Amino acid sequence: MKLIVISGQTSSGKSDLAVDLAIELKNACIVSCDSRQVYKKLDLGTGKVEGNWKDGVYKYRQIDHYLIDYINPNENYTLANFLQDWTKLFKNKMPEWIILTGGTGLYSKAVLEEYAIGSIKPSAQIKFDNIKKRLKSMNLELLKRETAKHIDIKNLNESDIKNPRRLQSIILRNISKKEGWTVKLDYPRFDKKYHFAIEVSQKNLRDKIQKRFEKRVSDGMVEEIRNLDISTEKFLSLGLEYRIIKLLLLGMISKERWRNVLINEIWHYAKRQYTWLKKQTEIIWIKNVDQIVGSVKS
Repeated sequence: MKLIVISGQTSSGKSDLAVDLAIELKNACIVSCDSRQVYKKLDLGTGKVEGNWKDGVYKYRQIDHYLIDYINPNENYTLANFLQDWTKLFKNKMPEWIILTGGTGLYSKAVLEEYAIGSIKPSAQIKFDNIKKRLKSMNLELLKRETAKHIDIKNLNESDIKNPRRLQSIILRNISKKEGWTVKLDYPRFDKKYHFAIEVSQKNLRDKIQKRFEKRVSDGMVEEIRNLDISTEKFLSLGLEYRIIKLLLLGMISKERWRNVLINEIWHYAKRQYTWLKKQTEIIWIKNVDQIVGSVKS
C-alpha cells in the first residue's frame, strides 16, 4: 500500500482533486481527515462531497470514501477517535493507493508522524475520566494555562488556541502519555508516503471562497444549520459557519453583517492554514493531478 496525503487551504479544491487522482490511479480510495465532515447532517456547512451510502460505503463519483458522514452530530469526536478509526480501517483489505485529504491539518500530520495516541487502559479509565471532567469545567483562559504546563502553546495555530475541546484533547493526550495510560495504536505499514499541498493564487482563492459561500447559502446552508438539533455549545465548537450562522439565528449578529463577517473569517482562516502549511516539512507543492501522478509513478 502507498499513502498520498493532499493538503491545502479551504476552497483550494482538495476533494475533487483527490477524486480525480483516485480515478487516475484506479486501485485507490479516499479517507477523509476532516473533524467536521465525520458528522452526519453537517453537509453544506462543512463542504462535504455529495456522496451516497451504498453497501456500507460512502461513494462519491464512484470512489469509496471512508471516515466521513458516520458520527452523530451530538457526539464529541477527537484526534484520538480519528486515529483509532484510521487504524481500524486497515484490519480489512484496502486498495493499493490510500488518498488522505481534508481540512484538519492536525489529523493528517498525526497520521504521517504516527502520533502515540491510543485507547485508555481499563485500569486508568477512572483517573482519565476525572481529569477530563475537571478540564471540561475550565474556561478558555484556564485551559490555556493548563496547556502551557505540557507544551509550548506558541506552536499552536490560532484556531487550536481558541478551541476548548482541542486544548482539552492536547492536555489529556500529554498526561496519558506521561502516565503510560494508553494502549499504542497499530499503525498500518506503507511502502511509500507522499505529502502534497495545493498551491493556488491567494487572490483567486479569495474569489473562490466568495463564490463557494454564495453557492452554499443558495443551496440551503442556513436552513441546514437551523434544522440541526444540537446544543448551542456544540454549534460553537463546529467552526466558523456553524458558529456565525448560529449567532445569526439567535439574533446576536445582524442580517446585514453576517455574510461579510463570515466571508472575512473564512478568508483569515485560509491565510492561517497557508502559514501553517508553509511551516511543515517535506511537502511537495502542486497545482494539478498530473504533477502528483508524475511524482508517485516516477
